[in-house]
Amino acid sequence: MKYIAVLILFFPILSFAQEQACNAVLSKNISSHTGLLNSKVIAIVSGEPCYKAKLKIEIYANGALLYQYKESFKPHIAVHWEDVIEKDAIDFLSREIEDYNFIKCSELPEIEQSGYLPYYGNLLVSEQQYKSYKNSNCAAYIHTFKQYEGNRIVVFPKNKEQAVVVR
Repeated sequence: MKYIAVLILFFPILSFAQEQACNAVLSKNISSHTGLLNSKVIAIVSGEPCYKAKLKIEIYANGALLYQYKESFKPHIAVHWEDVIEKDAIDFLSREIEDYNFIKCSELPEIEQSGYLPYYGNLLVSEQQYKSYKNSNCAAYIHTFKQYEGNRIVVFPKNKEQAVVVR
């Protein structure tokens, strides 16, 4: 009988850990990176339980939404679904808005094969358009695109009101 009572006491604790919510928001002024006035990136993970949380990354300039990415959070991290906690979300968001995620377009990777970028996958724009961005004076943002599917590359062309997803 003692063993049954002990098991019943531990079961609710384990269930509670799996049902915790993830609610994390980080933002950063990125005007110096993008060259766009009053630009910022906002990264959000929200939902309950944590393994069902949603990830949203938004980039604004002068109050206008330039780019938005929305996906389930869990596929972006290498943590077993039962073990995902809010700290995982905070750590992930911190990495997604670091300075190294913002590059000059001249630093975009070279195209290895027809329409293919190393470690990034297929282009979503023509090779000609991609090379045009690479040779221009613009900025780009690179963020995780699902755990095993590479990275998303977003370009901020000069004198445009919207970002362009190139990969």
